[in-house]
Parts: sequence; structure tokens; C-alpha cells
Amino acid sequence: MFFNKKQMSSELVKVQTAFSYGCAFYSTFTMLSHR
Repeated sequence: MFFNKKQMSSELVKVQTAFSYGCAFYSTFTMLSHR
């Protein structure tokens, strides 16, 4: 249970990082597209 929880948090961090990068990339892309 303990190891599983640790693994889950690690995966969550990975997902959050990827999501934030994707959001930043998407916002920049839309900004450039609208201009």
C-alpha cells in the first residue's frame, strides 16, 4: 500500500508536468495563430 501510494504520487507529478507543458505550448500556439 505504501509503495503503491508513492508510485501514484510520482505518476501524478509526471502527468501534472506534462499537462502544464501542454497548456503552455497550446496557449503559445493559439496566440501565434490568432496573430
